[in-house]
Formats: sequence, structure tokens, C-alpha cells
Amino acid sequence: MMASGGKSNSITLWKCAKSKLTRIGEMAPINEGDIAYMEFCQQNKYLLICGGQMARYNLTIFDIATRSVFRMLRVNNTHDDIIDIGSFFSCGSFLTDTYNRTRVVAGNEFGAMKVFDLSRGEHEPAIRQQAGFRIRCLHGMRSGDSFIAVDTHNRVRLFSFANNTTENLEGTTICKEEVTIIHMTVHPSERLVLTTTELNLRLWDIRTHNLIRIFSGACQREEFSRYQIHSSFGGVHQNFIATGSIGKETDESLRENDKTKRKHGRVVIWSVQDSRPRYSLVGHRGHVNAVAWNPADPTMLVSCGADATIRVWSLDRSETADYSEIVPRRIPRHLKQQKKSSSSMVQCDMMEPSTSKNGGGTYELCTNMKEMLSTKSEFESDLKQEQEWLNQAARPDWILDNND
Repeated sequence: MMASGGKSNSITLWKCAKSKLTRIGEMAPINEGDIAYMEFCQQNKYLLICGGQMARYNLTIFDIATRSVFRMLRVNNTHDDIIDIGSFFSCGSFLTDTYNRTRVVAGNEFGAMKVFDLSRGEHEPAIRQQAGFRIRCLHGMRSGDSFIAVDTHNRVRLFSFANNTTENLEGTTICKEEVTIIHMTVHPSERLVLTTTELNLRLWDIRTHNLIRIFSGACQREEFSRYQIHSSFGGVHQNFIATGSIGKETDESLRENDKTKRKHGRVVIWSVQDSRPRYSLVGHRGHVNAVAWNPADPTMLVSCGADATIRVWSLDRSETADYSEIVPRRIPRHLKQQKKSSSSMVQCDMMEPSTSKNGGGTYELCTNMKEMLSTKSEFESDLKQEQEWLNQAARPDWILDNND
């Protein structure tokens, strides 16, 4: 499922199947201002809608099944008649934990950042909040108790409230850019974060806080204007990056001061192994401000731009099937867990339970190690461990991975 929106304040739902879009229906506009960000929750039950920084648009959560408004969030849950721009959230993201509790983290560039629990009443206060951070972009992590935020100081910070009993949020800085961060995108493995800046795109490691790669070749900035450029990870192994670009000025457009004679924006695609673009897709007229890769179909790419059109691109599967030493390699979950379990059992069987006063401590240690090795993630955290897995399985390297 896909959702689209823009300056027209209309929200349209689409069904994605076989590289085609089928209109499902529309949701009635209920706010003033343009739409700047949209996000589905992990269960595809809710749709979150945010307005721009200067838009009078409440953060609205729609129920997908009924196509009705489920919750509207504002900085202050009051019914005062005096409402300014600082009363609205301009960014938000879902937090869904293992207990299926759905939370929302929301913020704006006027110093408000709060976490709401959707299972509580509409007028209940936020469960966590932090003032003083001017938030530009948010991403909720799958753990349900942490999220990544970009502030106006161009810092990418990781906040967590897992072990925090107070209402405040504790955060650590992952990186700081010297230029303006327009948007950020977190890799599905939640190990990498991509920052879209006015100059280029930069890939950072969330755990080590190291800069991994700089991607250039797409214009992301226009003088006296600010655009939201949304990027996306995709490809067979989630190691390709797609983003939109701003149409560049030409000698003729500068000489005649005519914006219609500028070069049109493009969809630009990189491999994480290369700093220069691998592919460039031309078709939009004007700027291309958002690109989304279908997570279930690596051959399907969707883009939208200033020409008020949505374009569906079809890629050959082999074009994005390269492996990378940067992105953790994807291994079918059932095969990975089966191999790890059998390997752990063989090692444990080689050690007989101790008959000393420790009372079988060695066997318990092996059992605990086996539980620590098991994982629910679809991504390997170590390429060396992946290579050992392939060698033990006595299988050749995969060209394409099978779906789970």
C-alpha cells in the first residue's frame, strides 16, 4: 500500500501490485496548509500525516480500515482560540514495540518534542517529552523505546527512554553536519543512517558514529528556496539508494531569468559501494522531491515531483542485485536460525555436563550462548560471520536471495 499527498492537501491511497498502482480511495482534507511527510505504522493499521514547518496542519493519524481520523495531536492539547505556528508538530514517526503498543514521537522546529501512547485516551498527556530541541526530522526504531532525530543544529541524535523513569528523554549525538540537513533516512537494518544535505548525501554508522560514504551527483538545493527531498533504500539486498534532485540552472535560464528553461530534476540511484550515481531516471518536469522503493518488490520504484505526477519505474532485478561490504547481507531467516541452532548444539554435545559441585554449569553456559546467538533480525551484523555460515553450509554464494 502507498499514500500520496502534497500542496493540494488531498490524501490518496494506492495499492501496489505487479509494478502498478491502483487507486483505492481518498481521505478528505481536514487541515490547512500543505502535506510534508507521511508514514505507515509497522502493522499498516495507521497513517501519520504532518504538515510543513510553517503550515497550520495538525499531526493527524488516520485509521486505514475506516479511512477516518483516529487521533489528532498538537503541542498543547487545549481548545484555546489563540493558536500560533508553534502549536503544530511538523514531523513525527511511529514507535511499535514487541507488545504491539503503538506510540508516536512528534516534534517541531520551535522546541517541542513529545512521545504519545495511542492506547491511552485522546486528552491524556504525553508519556515522555523534552524541550529545547528544534526538531527537523524523526525516525522511530523497531525496539519501540528509541528514535533518531535531526535538529536545526544539523545534529543526528539517538534518544531512548527504555531505562529512563523520568519524563525527560536522554540522547546521544551520532554525527554533526557542517551544512543544513534536509532529511534523513534510516536503513532497514537500523545500523546506518543517510543524511540528505544541501551539498550531498552522507552515510553514517549509527553504532560507531563513523562516516562511511559520501554520495554526490544530485543537486539538492535551490537559492532562496527550501525543498523536502526524501530518499529511500532499496534493491535486492537493500544496498542501493534512490533520491530526487532539483533542476539545475542553465545559461539560458540565468540569462533570461526564466525558470521554465532550467534542466528538469531526475531520479538518481547509487550503489553504496560507489560515490557517483549508478543510474539516472529522466521523466519528471521540474523538481523531483520524493522517491520510495517498494520494500516487497525491489524492481519497483515510485517518484513524485513538482509536476504533480506520480511515476512508477520498473528496474531489472539484476541491476540492483550486487552485494556490498558496507550493508549487512540479507540471509533467509529460517535458514540462518536453523544453521546457528545446529552449530550450537554440536558444540554443546561435545561437552558433557559437569558432575562437580558447579552442577552442570558448562551445559547451562552452552544453552545461554545458544540463546544469545539466536536473532529475529533479517540482517547479519557481521560479514565475517556470514562467510563462516556459507562455508559451513557448503553452498556457493547466492546471486539472488529468496524471500522469507
